[in-house]
Amino acid sequence: MTLSLPLILASASPRRAVLLTQMGLSFRTLISGSEELPPAAGEEILDWAQRAALEKARTLSRPTVLEVSTYRYYGHSVADANAKKYRSPEEIERYKTEFDPITLWQNQLLSEKVITEEGIEKIDAEAKAEAAAAAEFGIASPWPTEETIFQDIYYEVDHQTEAGQTGRHFFSE
Repeated sequence: MTLSLPLILASASPRRAVLLTQMGLSFRTLISGSEELPPAAGEEILDWAQRAALEKARTLSRPTVLEVSTYRYYGHSVADANAKKYRSPEEIERYKTEFDPITLWQNQLLSEKVITEEGIEKIDAEAKAEAAAAAEFGIASPWPTEETIFQDIYYEVDHQTEAGQTGRHFFSE
């Protein structure tokens, strides 16, 4: 893919660099140094994201593409169950209270009196019950046969779309 402007990765994330490389894009890494603070009180998430992107673009004097990061409170897998060995409990708690989108959304709904604590607890209980029922269903279900093991993995493959036939599920030229 040829870009008219040089691509700048404004992040120290090795994962993002790998993804850009896998896409065949040439880029250089340039960290803006701007601190990514949580949204201001009452600020809409989209407004906050745009403001943060503009600040980073102005700091670097470059166009900006928004990218959303995730944060795991626990390890990546059962083999990595002790996330506290490489992150402090204080850091994890800080991310839960200051950056977790569900917590931020709950707080906004509560502050606007759209929902009560009891309403949030009810939704939480219903979601946990639904997840538990889905887990029980999965455990009780028969194992797939060897002939069907790759079915229902990608919609594109199962429905023989162009993306499924070319292997280009996410990116195009």
